Amino acid sequence: MTDQIKFEVETQRVLEILSREIYDSPLALLRENVQNAYDAVLMRCARDDADLMTGRVDISFQGSLLGVKDNGIGMTEEVLRNNFWKAGSSGKRTQLASKAGVIGTFGIGAMANFGIATKLELTTRSKDSSATLTSVALRETLSIAEECITLTRSEDEREEGTEVTVTLEPQASLTVQQAKQYLQGYIRYVPVQIFLNEELISNQVLNTSVPFSTEQLLDLGVHETQTGAFAFCVRVGVNPQGLVRAEVTNVRLSNNDMTGSMLLSQGSGNIMGYRNFFGLANIPISTHFQLGGIANLSFLTPTAGREALGRESIVQVQQIVAATEKIIAEQIAKTDFADRSGVFLSYITSHNRYDLAGNVTVEVHPERESVRLVDVKQHTAGRQLHYYAGRDPGMIQQFSTAESALIVISQANPRRQIQSQFVTNTLQIAAIPDQATVTREYSPRELTIAEAALSIRISTTLADDYFLNDFYVQFVGITHGVEFLVEGVQQKGRLRIARNCAPVRPLLECYDTAPDVFSAFVKDFVRSHVYPHVKQLVPSSTQGGTDALRQILKRNRELYRYEDSDFGELEPILSDYLSGEMSLGEAIRKARNSSRPQRQNVRVEQVGNVEAVIQDVVDSPITTTENTPETEPRPAIIREDTECPYKILTTTTQYQNLNNFTLFLGLSDKLFKRESIFFKSPHTTRVMWGGHKIIYIFDHPSGSITLYYDIELRTSLSQNQANGMMLPTTTLILKNRLFVPIPSELEAEFRISEGAKQFYVNFDTIP
Repeated sequence: MTDQIKFEVETQRVLEILSREIYDSPLALLRENVQNAYDAVLMRCARDDADLMTGRVDISFQGSLLGVKDNGIGMTEEVLRNNFWKAGSSGKRTQLASKAGVIGTFGIGAMANFGIATKLELTTRSKDSSATLTSVALRETLSIAEECITLTRSEDEREEGTEVTVTLEPQASLTVQQAKQYLQGYIRYVPVQIFLNEELISNQVLNTSVPFSTEQLLDLGVHETQTGAFAFCVRVGVNPQGLVRAEVTNVRLSNNDMTGSMLLSQGSGNIMGYRNFFGLANIPISTHFQLGGIANLSFLTPTAGREALGRESIVQVQQIVAATEKIIAEQIAKTDFADRSGVFLSYITSHNRYDLAGNVTVEVHPERESVRLVDVKQHTAGRQLHYYAGRDPGMIQQFSTAESALIVISQANPRRQIQSQFVTNTLQIAAIPDQATVTREYSPRELTIAEAALSIRISTTLADDYFLNDFYVQFVGITHGVEFLVEGVQQKGRLRIARNCAPVRPLLECYDTAPDVFSAFVKDFVRSHVYPHVKQLVPSSTQGGTDALRQILKRNRELYRYEDSDFGELEPILSDYLSGEMSLGEAIRKARNSSRPQRQNVRVEQVGNVEAVIQDVVDSPITTTENTPETEPRPAIIREDTECPYKILTTTTQYQNLNNFTLFLGLSDKLFKRESIFFKSPHTTRVMWGGHKIIYIFDHPSGSITLYYDIELRTSLSQNQANGMMLPTTTLILKNRLFVPIPSELEAEFRISEGAKQFYVNFDTIP
């Protein structure tokens, strides 16, 4: 025996599924009714070919009553019965609806309200209907397949349109402000006038909606592109900060015109999806240029709950954005922003688009210039060219010379990866070897007289001024344009100089044409070019050198200990006290008087001209080209055969050999006698000033010995403010005097036009 089972549906549970679990708040209910009203207006304007500005939607609140009224297309009785009150059936899948670009097509209809509404009343009038229809439903009496909804027909002069009034559950609270804030995320850009309690909350201009400054925007043009079934145009702009803006227009899908556009800008957050200016949902896609903004496109379709876009819509937007970013990258690549935009550099590496890296810069040595990758070969024309991906300063210095340029690859990605790829694959430049090699050693017989004299003079200078007493100097041939190779241990080794070394040529000419200044020029050559290569072997730059220097300083103090000119009357005072000729109180009083700071006087006739005293220095053809910071420890300029009667030296010309300083102050005679040996070691120079004080601080390269020179002016500094700075060490050591540079900020304090300048000085070394 076979029985039949009756198919039954629990009405309240179905309503929960259709409404409460999709439209679970009064805000969602409000949005759905407003969207239906907007669709009705769109269809009426499309049917009548009317301007959308003639459309109107009014939203009202009165206690628990929520009303939405439109002047849209209205509903006939057939549409009311078969679409609005019939879940799953939609009247928006018509040719007119497609032409109008309606938003909803799911057919949820009246069911969207009963998640949180207890009563729904609808009044509608269609152009094709002779009566106004009023329909009412109570949630508690709804039952599937039963006649539980009232319908009243009335003859009146009501305008075309629809009005929906819902009665909310008591617990479904909603304020006007909440409604306004929520709705504006969806309807602020719709061209139809939408009022909330008589306040217009729509009609904002879409094109100015994305937060992006258009001032001084650089227009990079409009570009047509195609991706998959899509074809569209992209207009790209970039602001002075390097942030990009893109407008996507004229969108076609499978050769069919799509209404709408996209407005995107860098740093604007998420991309919000719109259809016919009605908000749908955020579009969860990733972008390399951190694009955010608005995608107002007619093919976007939301899910049933309007909380997200459908998967197909998301994939389609991702396609368009990816193609848009490709155009953005290709246009940015043509500008100077290519070198400044971190997201552009990231785009190159993530998309393997190293062909776009031409305007990215790289550092070229020895000039340390930032050069566009595309210009590197032209910039270094006539020189050997290699690249180096490491960070060893010694390697950089060794392989970057006047004859050989070196590309130094950045240590930071993605710039490092871009530079490496472009240099090796596009420019096809080779890396430097692990070390330069000597191709030929020249015997003394193969050298010219000038070359032999130069090698001997370099050796003696290294021994006399840098304590390198056993250092062999040799002319050789070296690969890759390297000019100097150093081998050895502290105080002993070998300096190899490339015979074609560019800085050597002026010295060889000097030997033949001006032998009287040859020795002085060699000193400058060693200080500027050789010292950076041997400084780690110079005793004064090591701990052992520090200890030796301390002993020398101590020995010098002992040497001058008994000279009253250096120590005032302290020794005679001690002798008188010890012999009993003076009381302890008298000794202390006199000792205090004798220990006052030195008074230093400079008269106008003691101001001399730099060129008159050290002409060979300013005329020296040797200039500093090594890649070390100017404020690193440096040797002094030593001219111990030159005697100077002046205490201040001035010049009106900025000489590179003097680091462009134009005024030099002679330090006190006492300091010269006691501490000149300190200044013969490489050292750094700092100066600080404020009030009446100017303090020079000289540091030994080991960091364990510091010498300070304290100048106390009789009047306050004219600028009357404190400051300080590191100076490129430009100490001048002459036969009888030691000079240090005066920074331009302090020159006015030491310019003497008449009379004399007087100030007090103190100095000491600090271990």
